[in-house]
Amino acid sequence: MGENGTKKENSIKIFKTWIFTFIVSLAILAGMLFASAMIPRSAMYDNLKSSAEYYSHFDARELKIPNIMQTRQDIFADSILLNMINCTNSDKPVWSSIAGIFYSDGDGSTFAGKDLLAAVNGAQGRFIYSRYWHGSMLIIRLMLLFTDIHGIFAVNLILLVGLSILFCLLCYKTGNKRLIPAYIIGFVISSSFFAYISMEYMPVYIIMLIGAIAALYTKNEKQEIILFTLLGVTTAFFDFLTTETITALIPLICILVRKNKEERLTFKKGFSVSFELLLIWFLSYALCFAVKWGISAAMLGEVAIQEIMTWGQDKFEGNSLGDSAIPLPIMAVIYNLIYLLPIRGNVSLSDIRMAYIIILIVLIVLFFVKKGRKEVYSDMGKLLLCAGFLPIIRYIVLANHACVHSYFTYRALIATVMCIALFFTYVFESSKNNGGYKKRRR
Repeated sequence: MGENGTKKENSIKIFKTWIFTFIVSLAILAGMLFASAMIPRSAMYDNLKSSAEYYSHFDARELKIPNIMQTRQDIFADSILLNMINCTNSDKPVWSSIAGIFYSDGDGSTFAGKDLLAAVNGAQGRFIYSRYWHGSMLIIRLMLLFTDIHGIFAVNLILLVGLSILFCLLCYKTGNKRLIPAYIIGFVISSSFFAYISMEYMPVYIIMLIGAIAALYTKNEKQEIILFTLLGVTTAFFDFLTTETITALIPLICILVRKNKEERLTFKKGFSVSFELLLIWFLSYALCFAVKWGISAAMLGEVAIQEIMTWGQDKFEGNSLGDSAIPLPIMAVIYNLIYLLPIRGNVSLSDIRMAYIIILIVLIVLFFVKKGRKEVYSDMGKLLLCAGFLPIIRYIVLANHACVHSYFTYRALIATVMCIALFFTYVFESSKNNGGYKKRRR
């Protein structure tokens, strides 16, 4: 068999592995979601009521710590989730899960907590929210059997901190120690610790950390394909379009560092691996949404199609800045970068200027490093910088969404910060230990 024949056979194997993993994983997740919808509302009522009373005291964007913008809770999204759980008809679990019925008096964007309390007290759901899978309802329903929102926050915190510690310990155990400081720096600068304060924010962090841990132990291409298929499917299934890219990028960074430790990666080889795995993640993510939209359109008809079209138009074509002199994609990037700063109160013009200065400083430093350490920049360093730039591309493509929701989308920059931190560990490493680089001779 010639080279072309071998490549074709390998491509067929990859496709079979991908499609099988996709179908099985989505079928299992959807089945579990539908099964959880059969839990009667009465079994969760007391904890739903307690949670609704908590959220009813806040507006849609509450700060957990006054004046600290990075501690903003998404009361709206969390209230909608609980609202849909409350309005689920356990006699029609599939239809209820697909439709995503919730109650609102028409101004839910501001008073979502009060809408939730009204729904718990008997108001009938009259709006649909079918564009997402809302897979997190599967987990939240189970937790509501035992605790209210305060207990959910505690579980979130334990999972976030516990999985982060486990990840660092396994990085140390597997000899990928350079990942530890890079992750901690990214975690701190992106204020990822505060993800626990919202049910909306948590799924991607759980998926990211489990994926990163698995990435430390993948042994061959097939396992990597399965892993990134699962990451794409679970992200689309559980996430509300928050910081979805981290579930692909952090595990990818782990794989690149591990492979480079085992055998120094060339840029061509590393780029090939990265492109294949990111493509698999993206196709799994996009197809998962397409399946949901197809089911929604078939079951709900024109109303679902209209909701999906309106949502897509807003995310890709909307302009929340109106007649701003600065193009929306640029402002989307700036808005998200600003949240890496220790902001107090609302974003000011000085914060925007500071973001520009930080970008300029980083570019200058990278330029001089490039001049002085070309052998580093050409391989692993360049791969890391390419990976770190992907969240920026996401902000540009979904610019309106990234502007409106910058108070949580900025956390995707954990991958960017991590890549920059790793870049410098390769630059300044003075020995060959763990696949590193020699100092440049003068």
